[in-house]
Amino acid sequence: MRFLAALALVLLLIGTGALLSYLVPWRYLPWEPLDVAEEPEPAATALKMARLSLDRRYCEAALATAGLHVTPQSEISSKGCVLHDVVEISSDNPAFSSRFIATCPLAVAMAMFVRHEVEPAAERDLHTSVVTVDHLGSFACRDIVGGHGHEGLSEHAAANAIDISGFVLRDGGRVTVQKNWHGADDKAQFLHDVRVGACRYFHTVLSPDYNAAHQSHLHLDMGLYRVCR
Repeated sequence: MRFLAALALVLLLIGTGALLSYLVPWRYLPWEPLDVAEEPEPAATALKMARLSLDRRYCEAALATAGLHVTPQSEISSKGCVLHDVVEISSDNPAFSSRFIATCPLAVAMAMFVRHEVEPAAERDLHTSVVTVDHLGSFACRDIVGGHGHEGLSEHAAANAIDISGFVLRDGGRVTVQKNWHGADDKAQFLHDVRVGACRYFHTVLSPDYNAAHQSHLHLDMGLYRVCR
């Protein structure tokens, strides 16, 4: 009887999977690979993003679709923090203001964020495109900034976070968190839309609305905590 029950359960699961595959485009199924170039589907993409930190090979396969310049780093150290199996990231379109070190999940999240949130928001709010994403760096062996002294190391110490300070636009304009966040114009709207979009891909997103330590940038990380402020 137990064998028959187990067999029935397996057949039910197979049948359910087959039905889902028939009703839903295969790329939207949560167990399928994450392709950065594909249009996200909220529920499935959220599950795929969660898998990045749990499955190294799955993450590397996703990163290969991101269109980034990726240079593997077997070991890198700074002020006592030693990292293994991270990557150095750069990009052409749009460009990053400088190369940065990242974990695989952070790199994939950045690619998703820029492609599916930053670029559409620039077209929608500013009627132009972004040519450069300005950042303040990723890897820094330090404690959490703006904390109370007992929170421990920042996600930056693991190259699992990056701080975005602004964007250079194709029409020659520039948007910065420091100058434009608290405005009432299209640039402020763009920054707030970008913050909302970032929360779809990063675990923690901290803006000037969070505290004084983030008045100049958006902090984006793939740590354990879920915060969108």
